[in-house]
Amino acid sequence: NQLISNIMWGMMGNYLSVPTDCPQRNERLGWTGDTQVFVGTGSYNADVASFFRKWLLDCIDSQTSDGAYPDVIPASNATGAGAAAWGDAGIIVPYTMYKKYGDIWVMRRNYESMEQYMRFVEAHVGPLERYGDWLAYENTEQSLIRMAYYAYDALLMRDISAALGKNDRTQYYDELYKSVKKNYIDAFVSESYGLWNDSQTGAILTLLLDLTPDEETYRYVLDQLTYSIDRNGGRLQTGFVGTAYIVRVLSALGADETAYTLLLQRGNPSWLYSVDQGATTMWERWDSYTLANGFGDVGMNSFNHYAYGCVGEWMYAYMAGINGYDGDAGFKSFRLEPRLDPQRRITSVDAYYDSVYGRIESAWEVTDTTAKYHFRVPANTSADISLELSDSAGALTLTVRGADKSVNYKISELMAGDTLADGLKFTEIADGRMIMHAVSGTYDIILS
Repeated sequence: NQLISNIMWGMMGNYLSVPTDCPQRNERLGWTGDTQVFVGTGSYNADVASFFRKWLLDCIDSQTSDGAYPDVIPASNATGAGAAAWGDAGIIVPYTMYKKYGDIWVMRRNYESMEQYMRFVEAHVGPLERYGDWLAYENTEQSLIRMAYYAYDALLMRDISAALGKNDRTQYYDELYKSVKKNYIDAFVSESYGLWNDSQTGAILTLLLDLTPDEETYRYVLDQLTYSIDRNGGRLQTGFVGTAYIVRVLSALGADETAYTLLLQRGNPSWLYSVDQGATTMWERWDSYTLANGFGDVGMNSFNHYAYGCVGEWMYAYMAGINGYDGDAGFKSFRLEPRLDPQRRITSVDAYYDSVYGRIESAWEVTDTTAKYHFRVPANTSADISLELSDSAGALTLTVRGADKSVNYKISELMAGDTLADGLKFTEIADGRMIMHAVSGTYDIILS
């Protein structure tokens, strides 16, 4: 809970006029790398649609004559433009606004600007090498990060073009992604080994963007990532770039236990390490201050720097399971798929998200014998509810509580399409999870 509070206060101190990196020292600049790694969390925490509509106009105004987005927006003469993971914010942020709010208008307005950026990127065979995985505990080749973000840009532009009905450009960017993927594999991936540069961030970007030749190699890279985490005592070694995606990638691939281990780690580096040192906001460095040694390097040691608060997106989307990335834009349709801690180090979660359609609620509590869930699906939306089952799923009982009664079902006897309650239907059991489809309503469910 303190971590969530720190994330919120870090955001509130920096989301003022423009998304700054820090509000308190002689910098206070709209660094685009910080912006893009945190925008997923920021758009869960609050309604930031208008805030970013304005900032995305700043992106157009600040764009250089050759199409690059500056590393700081509004532009500053003290910085460059077009850096990998920084300049790409001009594409990542509009896409995030579309997925979270259904805001197709801002993509339409910024589309020509984004195309100009893509022409810059293609002319340089990727964004430029400059900051790398900023403040990481281990090195990742900048050329890998550059090529990965080149692929990321192409993927997002493919989806943006499709949403805007630009079929020719959709096909163009799909082919561009495939071409970049091939070049990435040739440079960085071995079919028999996995990733040559087996840094955590290298593995994360490779998995996130599907930059392997086949499923077997993909599993090699996932094994490299989980092995690195284990080898480092359950700690991440990532900087701004890798930290943005590490737990999200792990949970998306079913490695929830490792994701929770990272979240709950208390050694340096970790989210809770800073909390244990007394943090009340997010810090630029994990060890900006320690109880043992006091203040860190005063040359670059911000105590309100939200980038590492990017874990908040995973807490909403996977811990609570309020995941809109797999459904329609703006949470018109979405998934409610809470990922429980396999070790039961966390036994309850209670969360809500105020979507453009209304409040979405997700809460769960587990004991040795039961798992209780509460969900709220707002008006004019629908959700696929996915709940974890134990190995003895056939013997499990499903209880659905309504306003005035509870109904029990034996899970092994359910058939696809069975109505469990008003607005709630059983779909299937797949990959150890029970899937239900829900329309607008409030649902209390117990698995016992």
